[in-house]
Amino acid sequence: MRYDEKYRGRIYRCETGNTACSKVSITVPEYAVNMSLGLSMVKDPTSSNTLACGPTIPRDCSSFTTYNGMCFQLSGQLVAGSGIPSSLKDCPVSDIVFLIDGSGSVSTGDFDRMKMFMKNLITQFLGRNSQFGIMQYSSRFDIEMDFSAFRTSEWSRMIDRIRQQRGHTYTPTAIRRVVNELFVPNRGARPDAVKVLLVITDGKTYGDSTPLSVVVNEAERRGIIRYAIGVGNAFHDLTALQELRTIASNPTENHLFRVNDFQALDNLRDTLEKSIFSIEGTSSGESFKMELGQEGFSSAFMPTGKVLLGAVGAFNWKGSYLMGEDVFDSSVSVENDSYTGYSMAVPLFRGTNNQSTVILGAPRYQHKGGVIIMINKRVHKILEATQIGSYFGAEVCVVDLNSDSSTDLLLISAPMYINTDRDSEGQVTVCSLQDALRVGASCTEQPLMGEAGMRGRFGASLAALADLNGDGIAEVAVGAPLENDGKGGLYIFSGAQTGINPTYSQRIPGSTIVPGLKYFGQSISGTVDQSGDILPDLAVGSGGKVLLLRTRPVVLVTVRMTYNPRTIPADNSDCSKHLSYIARVCFSMVSRTRGQSGNLEAQLNYTLTLDAFRNALRSRAFFGPSQPSLTRMLTIRGTSQDKCEDHKFSIQACPEDALNPLQNQVKFIFTDTPSQQNLSPVLHPASQVSSSHPLDFEIDCGPDKVCIDDLKVDFNFLRVSEMHVGIISELNILVSVENRGENSYNTHIIFTYPIGLSYRKVEVQDASSRARVQCNALPFLDETTVEQISCSINRPIFHSKAQASFVLGFGIDGNSHFNKNVTFTANATSGNGQHTGNENFKRKSLGVKYSVYFQVTSSEESTTYINFTAGKSDLKQPVLHSFKVMNHFRNPEVTVTIKSPIKLGGNDIWTNRSSLQIPGCQNQKDENPNVTNFVEILKKTQIVNCTIAVCAVIKCTVHMQELQDTFYNISGEVKSGWIEQTQLMALDLVSSLVLDYDRNQFVSATMDHDPSAEVRTHVVIHIEPNFTKEIIGGVFGGLLLLALITAALYKVSVIIFFFY
Repeated sequence: MRYDEKYRGRIYRCETGNTACSKVSITVPEYAVNMSLGLSMVKDPTSSNTLACGPTIPRDCSSFTTYNGMCFQLSGQLVAGSGIPSSLKDCPVSDIVFLIDGSGSVSTGDFDRMKMFMKNLITQFLGRNSQFGIMQYSSRFDIEMDFSAFRTSEWSRMIDRIRQQRGHTYTPTAIRRVVNELFVPNRGARPDAVKVLLVITDGKTYGDSTPLSVVVNEAERRGIIRYAIGVGNAFHDLTALQELRTIASNPTENHLFRVNDFQALDNLRDTLEKSIFSIEGTSSGESFKMELGQEGFSSAFMPTGKVLLGAVGAFNWKGSYLMGEDVFDSSVSVENDSYTGYSMAVPLFRGTNNQSTVILGAPRYQHKGGVIIMINKRVHKILEATQIGSYFGAEVCVVDLNSDSSTDLLLISAPMYINTDRDSEGQVTVCSLQDALRVGASCTEQPLMGEAGMRGRFGASLAALADLNGDGIAEVAVGAPLENDGKGGLYIFSGAQTGINPTYSQRIPGSTIVPGLKYFGQSISGTVDQSGDILPDLAVGSGGKVLLLRTRPVVLVTVRMTYNPRTIPADNSDCSKHLSYIARVCFSMVSRTRGQSGNLEAQLNYTLTLDAFRNALRSRAFFGPSQPSLTRMLTIRGTSQDKCEDHKFSIQACPEDALNPLQNQVKFIFTDTPSQQNLSPVLHPASQVSSSHPLDFEIDCGPDKVCIDDLKVDFNFLRVSEMHVGIISELNILVSVENRGENSYNTHIIFTYPIGLSYRKVEVQDASSRARVQCNALPFLDETTVEQISCSINRPIFHSKAQASFVLGFGIDGNSHFNKNVTFTANATSGNGQHTGNENFKRKSLGVKYSVYFQVTSSEESTTYINFTAGKSDLKQPVLHSFKVMNHFRNPEVTVTIKSPIKLGGNDIWTNRSSLQIPGCQNQKDENPNVTNFVEILKKTQIVNCTIAVCAVIKCTVHMQELQDTFYNISGEVKSGWIEQTQLMALDLVSSLVLDYDRNQFVSATMDHDPSAEVRTHVVIHIEPNFTKEIIGGVFGGLLLLALITAALYKVSVIIFFFY
């Protein structure tokens, strides 16, 4: 909580029954502004001391602001001690030396510009707790101003009075002189200051034999951060540039600067200021250490009573932790911004284990989150998260399940973990401490999760609780402060012998506690009795409020029922007179909460229902007409005596069912009535609020009162030797049973069958036998692969020497998958107390095959006709043989074999034998025919196939998918020579495809056991027509006709002439 104008925070003492809290007096230093006192608090169970921390104390150090923390240890009486640490560290300081080149290569004007650059840069640092020194060098070395002189007000005049030396450039020796003569206490250097050296030169070393690398290493060992500033064109030379790189600290690109002339030197001031500023708060210049530590962001007590403080901002926000004034650097194992120490826990070990183990949450480790386990001040193991942004490690909590002072579990929260399947936010990982500590092991327990559909930062707070339900095992609480639009919620999970039950036992929404409550569950504490009633209480933080939830005593209630008379006679001579009975119902209540005596009391309502599992209209017992149940209210107390009530009821004298007992049921609920201590008890989970109490019928078993039956059962599968899944839709099984002993009561057969079959019907085989068989499906058994039906035989009595046969009908799910063999069992049993014989159980198996259905056809794309001209050689025609394979269901693996003729006699059929290939398939050895007289065969059949021709064989092994069509194509050019040798005018060229499958696993849905197809190409030889004779005859005929016409015309002309 924050208060007054400085917002320091305050600790309050609150007592049960008083809504007003009193302030705890803590002397907080004046500089502890905005420290957020109380942001983390922890109690030592051994000493009862409480540690309260404020981790956000700012300190303005001009160039930047540090953030550190301070904690206060409060005694059991809440008396505060001094701060831990007792004071904050001073602001970081820096000692800066200018090493300026005064050699003859620097002009007078440039030297003056260099002096002005120093004055301007120093002016920018005034007020930042920085001090400066100056050394000029050439062939000699002059300290122009040391740190002591700088503290006077004359530093500016001292710079003005500097006169240029002239001479050579002895840079290595100058650096050594600065290290040994300026960065020393008698020159005003401060031991805790950051040491910075600015070397300004216009060229490489000249005339100095001292190795530069040696003096640079000396400066490095003294922790001096070095900036090299090269002025002018001399550094275009690679040797000179390398000298600057040697001088500059790593990384070189951040500590080396080059300018073209001294006029441009002033442009570096802002860059140098920012660079020096970034290291001014550190001791080495490499990274921040504890300047932003925020010590006390989390806190814990060691078993020895020592205080641990999480420092989440240490080492560039890698994070770490402190024990007293000692800082333990875990940063070597994590990267920046991991937030190690965001949460903290210390496990307890039983026995002589003296290891110092600290568990630190790092919720931004690798952007996912992690938990770092430190043993004896070293990183032992890192538990890593799996989801980016989950904030795994935001809270860590150790749990001692059985109160043996030894930690059993480690809980790790990830309040921003997103479970898309449940549409929820946040989860808590549960690890056995043994797995958490063992290298290579992982957390295997089921995680804890909040309500599905809630995005409320489940796991933002964690707490190990005391035993709430009286089972001797601790519980845990998980907060979800953003549930229900920020109203918040709290979850209670019950502990078990080996872990935590992943199903929450109680969920408490903040909206049900106080109207208008916000962020309920943002902090939790629940290990002490605040109310003084010997019961642990639970303090829950919310926005501006702390709510104390009291634990109610847990009681175990048991119910007994007795009857008078104790049994029901099965044989009554007068069926018109009902039987009178008395039922005595007794309740007992025992406290399961430690320290609670027997003066607890509770009021309950109970309902007694007679013959509870039958329809009320068919009930065999009743309290009054059409009244099979009654309800009463009862007050019970936690004493050793039972609280009992008697109830009279009646039973039918001759009920239809005189074998199955009356199952009389008692159900009860607690009413929320306070006891003398103003606490109403709650039921222990083991209390059976619903119980059944049977009232049995007498069984007539002769003088010895013992009936010993001898049941024999057998069954057979009707008309099948295998179960064909997908072909046979129903399986019928003939069951026979025989009683070779004394009367058998409530005889039934438990018949088991594999999942995938469904029970449909039962039919008695011989109607004249008057056998009565009724079958009902039994509930599914967990972790089994069978289902069950129970068939009652001649209920209520299966008489001696009686027999019964019936057929059970089962439907077969065509989409189910079974083992290679399925097993059925029949177990004949009864309600008799004793049995004889060993044939009451039978087991039989049936092989399983799955139906497949393929269609293999010739594709429409196949070439059906080609022709050649007789007498012409080397003719060829393109031919395609295409097959289509259709798989209608299942996904079997099949073998496709394709055969195509490639040679007839000595002639090749195809122009290119190698073209007969199918992608994904393998060419086999060519298949030779068994005959040589192919011409005679062809004259009869006109078919060229593999019986008379050499054939190419191609095999394809394919895992076919359901409803998949697959095409297999053979294509190329067919030659003409092979057919001309037969002297036949037409032949069919035939390729074939045969499909095969595993017949031990599959069976064809049709009678076609070898699906196959052929592709035929009809090949025809045409004889080219010869018209020479016709042409000659035509010419001769034409001439003759012409002669006849000429003669006729001549004769006509003579007649005309004669006439005239």
